[in-house]
Amino acid sequence: MFRFLMGVSAASALTLLCVTGANCAKPGQPPSPRKPVRVALRASTSRPGRIEAALLQSTGVKVEIVEFAGSRASIEGLRRGSTELAVVTSDASYLAFTGQLDESVAPFDKLRGIAVVNMDTLHLMVGKNNPSNSISDLRGSKVSLGPPTSATALVSELLLNAHGLTLDDIKGERLANGEAAKQLITGKVDAAFLPLVAPNAIATEAARGGARLLEIEGPLVEQLRLQHPFLVRTLLPHGTYPGQQKAIRTIGVDLLLVCRADLDDTLVYSFLQAYFAPGTTTATDLDRATAVSIPLHRAASHYYRERELSR
Repeated sequence: MFRFLMGVSAASALTLLCVTGANCAKPGQPPSPRKPVRVALRASTSRPGRIEAALLQSTGVKVEIVEFAGSRASIEGLRRGSTELAVVTSDASYLAFTGQLDESVAPFDKLRGIAVVNMDTLHLMVGKNNPSNSISDLRGSKVSLGPPTSATALVSELLLNAHGLTLDDIKGERLANGEAAKQLITGKVDAAFLPLVAPNAIATEAARGGARLLEIEGPLVEQLRLQHPFLVRTLLPHGTYPGQQKAIRTIGVDLLLVCRADLDDTLVYSFLQAYFAPGTTTATDLDRATAVSIPLHRAASHYYRERELSR
């Protein structure tokens, strides 16, 4: 059976396990084999060690990491049932849930949130020979907007439009983060939108090669945030990257751990107990964990209500 880690008696745990459909073997019977928990990641995302550790601690099952080329592909893998969990951006999950991520695909209304686990901070970097100081200055520049069909491409286009630029006003490239950074250094592109968990080795390498960060802030950005609440203000502190002489104001998108609505309640509840256990360190605190852009999984809602009542 799944193991409960906090404040649940053995009897209560057994009752919840049986109610939620977990295996309730009779005493003395060996538990039935469990399939691995498959977690979908974008190819550019580092392995989520804390998520893996909490899953293993709470369920005892093997964790398999399945890499996809972006949040959109990760969500589709979840929709098809090839994975049980996925780490995706907040904007992609919201657009998928409402049917706006791909007009040819029906709304993924069975998509559910479990927790905010981190943040993608949008880095707008320009090459050492590019004089631009704002998004408005990018007219005529060769700009990497992110991989095709990625959430990054969507956000970067929204930002360009908010500053009076269309794709016809720039020379758009659809590059993965690592390739975009390389081309910034060599001068093949003038600027790049890079969604990264900061600090990041890709942005560090680009900065060492002479690239610099531009701020993403101001009235036009605030107006855009009102229209798209999944965009949040954040800061890259002074010295985050080589040569960075001041704090850079920018925006970010939360990274969510998501699943399908039918994922086993016990797995979700037990995972959250382990993930937010006292003494553990996570990228986001419990107060922000529920700030998901889609409905919470029912077991996650139950867990957060219990935690709030226990305070």
